[in-house]
Amino acid sequence: FPKQNLFKRIYDLNKEMLLANARITARHPWESKWYTWPVSLRGLLYYTGKNTRINLIGSPVVYGLVLLSLIVFAVSMVFIWTRVALEKTDIRKRPFLIDYTATGTFFLLGWIINLLPYVGVKRCAFLYHYLPGLWYGVLLAACVIDRLLPPKPRKAVCTAVLVCAAAAFVYFSPWVYALEQTPSQRIRMQWVKGWE
Repeated sequence: FPKQNLFKRIYDLNKEMLLANARITARHPWESKWYTWPVSLRGLLYYTGKNTRINLIGSPVVYGLVLLSLIVFAVSMVFIWTRVALEKTDIRKRPFLIDYTATGTFFLLGWIINLLPYVGVKRCAFLYHYLPGLWYGVLLAACVIDRLLPPKPRKAVCTAVLVCAAAAFVYFSPWVYALEQTPSQRIRMQWVKGWE
């Protein structure tokens, strides 16, 4: 093979991946659209047996926290930078603002960039395609909590989030780990119609 420029190879590889994905036209009963992933409107059934099943579903606690953090970060950016502009503040005297903006924007862009490839793709896609972007959202949530809350409320919020996330994990574990469940338990755990 002839030697190629690294950036040319990266470009060619990404172009071919995009074209290959565009050629996939098969549909799947558990597929979901990219805009449903942040709220986990459609899970993915991997296995079903007698009184057991294995599903991929998003934790309502984690997904809710990520969505809330996206909104809080966007609103805080508008508020902070409007105030800076109106007060004509020397931004160099506010390292907190630079750090919060840079860190939060990095995580927000990571979240967006991981969703963008699926916006124009017509092939079937699944909730697991959202997982890399979800990590950026979780990191953004940590950034927002760490930078915007004073220590005492921060500790309380982190404790509440961890307790709620653990409770959701235990509650939904029969669906995720194929633990025995009655039909009424399964119906009770189906918070969203798309999780059927």
